[in-house]
Amino acid sequence: SYLFWATTQEFVDTWGLIPEWVERDHHDASWGFGNMLRVRILDQLFLKGSFERSTRLPRPAELFGNNVTVIPNNALSPEYSNNFNAGILVDSRRTKAGRFLGEITFFYRGAEGLIALLGADDRNLQYQNIMSATSWGLQGMVGWTSPGRIFSTRWNGTWMDFRNASTEGYFAQFEGVRIPNMPYLFFNGSASLSHRDLITNGDRISLTWHMRYVHSFYRSWENIGLESTKPLIPSQTTHSLALIYEMIGARLKLTSTVEIDNLTDETTFD
Repeated sequence: SYLFWATTQEFVDTWGLIPEWVERDHHDASWGFGNMLRVRILDQLFLKGSFERSTRLPRPAELFGNNVTVIPNNALSPEYSNNFNAGILVDSRRTKAGRFLGEITFFYRGAEGLIALLGADDRNLQYQNIMSATSWGLQGMVGWTSPGRIFSTRWNGTWMDFRNASTEGYFAQFEGVRIPNMPYLFFNGSASLSHRDLITNGDRISLTWHMRYVHSFYRSWENIGLESTKPLIPSQTTHSLALIYEMIGARLKLTSTVEIDNLTDETTFD
């Protein structure tokens, strides 16, 4: 079960009279449940499925903003969704050629009161509830670990079609349009080299490279304005490198890390 209760004060301009602070009370209660199933078809092949009736409560930063670029929304309500996932997992476990992993998952999400970060005006953003939204898509993952775990690599990606399904109210004019300010295609990958027993028995040193790609997406609704003037978050690819040394003893584990983010000094966007 979920319980949401927020008390805020709002500075109200009373039509030329003396502005005053007005207290707002907002509360809500709901319930949720979920279950998952995993079935072994073959020794290395699994089918997975899950369903969840979920409630997401507004976070403080979403409700109150940040007093800089995100303005508060005292009327923000919890988000409710029905989520379904179904997938296939292949796990070879240990073989003479190492361990292979592969997974593909289909997902569907139907949300009521979706909490989304939208433009409040030309300069400010605000978290708002979209009456209805649906999302479906695919996630995929492949990975390999060499014999002796000297080398490992893993790649995963997501594509989703997240669209407004509201038929009434303000958001009805955007029915069928992709939810703005939200990436819909992204993937990341990593590769790691490791060596054990470098200085003492049980220690390990590893060098890991990681990359992340996010495809471009619009900050506002796609069906408004000229394409040449719409605010766009461009595609971005970032790389990082980490050197990790671990010393594991009977009573003590010591880990030291040196990490470099954004190796190619790309311009990145949040």
